[in-house]
Amino acid sequence: MAQENKGNSQQGGSQKREKPPRYTGGVGALFRLAFEIVIVSFLLLIIAIGVEYVAVIFDFVDKGTDHSRLVLIKYFEFLSFDKTGHRYMIDPLSVTSYFMDGVSGLLNTNLKELMLTPQVGIRAWLYIPIFVVFTTIIKMSYVVSSLPLFLIVWLCMFADGVVLRKERIYTGVRDSGLKWSISMHLVGIPLVGFMLIYLVAPTDNHPTLWLLPIILLSGVGIRAAVSNFSKFN
Repeated sequence: MAQENKGNSQQGGSQKREKPPRYTGGVGALFRLAFEIVIVSFLLLIIAIGVEYVAVIFDFVDKGTDHSRLVLIKYFEFLSFDKTGHRYMIDPLSVTSYFMDGVSGLLNTNLKELMLTPQVGIRAWLYIPIFVVFTTIIKMSYVVSSLPLFLIVWLCMFADGVVLRKERIYTGVRDSGLKWSISMHLVGIPLVGFMLIYLVAPTDNHPTLWLLPIILLSGVGIRAAVSNFSKFN
């Protein structure tokens, strides 16, 4: 009897010492998510600026220190030619204008004057970060504008993957951890690797040449991941 009381007292003491799990949702989670987005965006800009400086220092690009200005002009030409995009998706020009106004006011610069005036010497090196920041904003605006296309392709691939998974279940095909792992890499590599290269690479190719392969490859990965999902779960 005494041993039972002792055991009960120990259990009661351990229960008192146990703390409930910390609540991680609510407003705090939103603030953490916003903070992470800001940090990731800042790091992305730092990487893009660093890549441009490396390309200029080691002479990997034409026009030297004037390369970043010419790339920005090229992306503005893309925006001017893509004005009809709002008929089918979010208009990249309207998305970009919102960020452009804010960044221009923050840096207190006249963007049009800087874009039309080639810079030389130390001034050219100092203006590289500004041009790279605006170019990255335009690239991001195209990513935002492509979200409806991302969603459409992913939904189609998801539905096709569900059909293939049902077929696999009914035919008795065994699960494969290797196929599942490869499928997840097919999703992650385009969305993380190729997207990062697109955002930081100092090239003046049209964003469609980057985003369409990313959308299609990630969609194929989603299709493969859904079809190879464990049939017993």
